[in-house]
Amino acid sequence: MRMNKKSSLLLNVYFVIAVIVVAEIVRYMWIFTAHPWEIVQQYFDRYIFSDMVLYLWNAEKYWIPGAQWNYVDLFYPPGTGAFFAFLLGPEMNRVGVLQIAQWLQSMWIFFGTGLLAFLLYGRRVGMIALLIAALAFPLFDYSAYMLAETPFTSLLLAALISVILALQHKKILFLLLAGILFGLSATFKSIGLLAGLLLLPLFFLPYWNQQFRMRAACALLFLAGLLIIVLPTSYIMTERNHGKFILLSNDIMRIALVNHGHYRGATLPLPEGWTYMVQSPVAMQKGYEEMRHIDPEKDNVIAQNIEWVRSHPWQAFRDYLERTGDLVYGTLPLPTDATPFRSILALSQLLMLLLVYLPATVWVVHVRKRFSDTECLSTLIILLPLASLLVSAAIAATEPRYLHPFSPLLIVFASAWYQQRFTLGKKG
Repeated sequence: MRMNKKSSLLLNVYFVIAVIVVAEIVRYMWIFTAHPWEIVQQYFDRYIFSDMVLYLWNAEKYWIPGAQWNYVDLFYPPGTGAFFAFLLGPEMNRVGVLQIAQWLQSMWIFFGTGLLAFLLYGRRVGMIALLIAALAFPLFDYSAYMLAETPFTSLLLAALISVILALQHKKILFLLLAGILFGLSATFKSIGLLAGLLLLPLFFLPYWNQQFRMRAACALLFLAGLLIIVLPTSYIMTERNHGKFILLSNDIMRIALVNHGHYRGATLPLPEGWTYMVQSPVAMQKGYEEMRHIDPEKDNVIAQNIEWVRSHPWQAFRDYLERTGDLVYGTLPLPTDATPFRSILALSQLLMLLLVYLPATVWVVHVRKRFSDTECLSTLIILLPLASLLVSAAIAATEPRYLHPFSPLLIVFASAWYQQRFTLGKKG
């Protein structure tokens, strides 16, 4: 009887409204109340640091006619700078508009997490996911800052929901939309392209009961959506790089910290005459001291890393496993780590590990033992994009910050596990 009451509470309209109101208030308090400012410069001085400085510089250039793009502007895909330039306006002073947009995105991430769970596993799982998402700190932490994580997560969720709508309701044009959304997400964080490409095998697996011709057509439609965004973006970035090809960004700094020994960070001389340095928060926490000095004109970082792996295969494999672990609980990630809210972030990471990541892992491990092909298809729709994190750990530096945009997907798995436990408890 007790489990019946708890289960019915999840679908009670007043409970749903209460969860939504709590989510709205918590996000408003974090974005606006916990990050006060009186004048625009005060906002920039207090809340712009680390990667945000480069995003702000990049955003300013969109409003300067004939602006010259330099080497540092190519370290990140162009979407983040363009997005914040649009929100802040030509005078770069519409901070209120920026905060409102961030709040709206944080609410969409909250709703999108519940909707994703609902579409895949039903109403009760959707409500459990909505409840977790309402209070999950990583889902709205980045919304207070000028970082790529919030728009990237928003687009990633929208893309996956479009894929599900296409497969469940046979609305094939949603696959074109999904490809476009994955492409747009890649303009904020390059891993969005990898997450989208990893979904392509989904169209050829036996779990989707369609003829091969239909599967191939759907895959091509999805790929076309990706290329609609990626090709012009690549052209723009290559043009800014004086004709030297760049797909989405020049990720040489993060790649330099991988598979080539234990480095605290990397430095490189820039054509403008000054030196750029980046340090890995995880490497700093581990006490690494050595810096890797690279010259983009002379050093082939990827070739050097491959050679190092060949010479140190077991250490490279151990380092890969360690970097994968760093995604879950490697260190306290920016930005909150650099603010007075460090203790909140530490607690939230521990709660996410215990209440979300572990149940999600158990759900995935036992998926083959439970249900039909439909269940496997639902799992793969989320699991394949998540695999992009495992691939990225092999080619670039990692930290928990890179996992958090994917945490809504893990919340969906965890919610499915909780619902299963509730059902078993009810039967017992």
